[in-house]
Amino acid sequence: MSEHLYISTSKLIFIGLVAALSIWFFTLHQPQQTLQLSLSQHTCLTNNNQSNASFNLYIPTNYHSQQLAESLCNNTEISKHYHQVTINWQPRKFIGSETILTQAYDLIWLRDYRLQGLAPDYQSIYQPLVELPTYDIHWYSHSPIASLDKTFFAQKKIGLIDDPASLSTYQLPLTQLRQLNVDESQIVYCANYQSLVQKFLNQQLDVIPSISLVSALQDWPSTQQAVLAQNRPMGNWYVSNQVDAKLHGLLTKQVNHYMQSLQISHNKS
Repeated sequence: MSEHLYISTSKLIFIGLVAALSIWFFTLHQPQQTLQLSLSQHTCLTNNNQSNASFNLYIPTNYHSQQLAESLCNNTEISKHYHQVTINWQPRKFIGSETILTQAYDLIWLRDYRLQGLAPDYQSIYQPLVELPTYDIHWYSHSPIASLDKTFFAQKKIGLIDDPASLSTYQLPLTQLRQLNVDESQIVYCANYQSLVQKFLNQQLDVIPSISLVSALQDWPSTQQAVLAQNRPMGNWYVSNQVDAKLHGLLTKQVNHYMQSLQISHNKS
């Protein structure tokens, strides 16, 4: 009897070890997107416990993202319709056609050509809510920029964002650096825009590209910045047709307030 109990216990321990190892192996080999999602979103609850609906929005930057989500959660009109608000700022490479076609996001900030490429008939499921102005992109440096050449960039830590879909902080600056034959080992890739700017302000980076409208850089000495590109599209805010039209006015105000926190005003023309 005791021998049988010992064997059964041993089998249970063995099975438990196998199960634990399987769970560990499965977790270790989860797609990177799962990890990226958990690190690139913020969720808050409204005071509506009668619904399980979630208001989901996407923005291409984590800058003031939590404040935007909390502002929506604290709004009485939003709480009448939704139990929670989830804001996501994962790299745009994770935004695919299925994301748009299934209307995974109720409110989304993207460029028109990006949406057009993902879903040519996107106008049937999303409509413009707030149109944004064009913007300039500058290089910002801790030392004077006499000329944007290989000599200037030599031995400097250059910050970019690890988002190949970013026009201002990946595509355009990387293209220019390659044209100048700058050593790419000098490039430091940051997880998001806030990290990029903060590391620059902390002098962990020597040079970064950025849109010129960001408040943290607006008073930067003119001798320590140089134009990278001008009049580039900032994109628009689009709202899903699944969202109650009665909320459009409220959402417009929330978006405008958020953009003002970034020192960006929408285009009223």
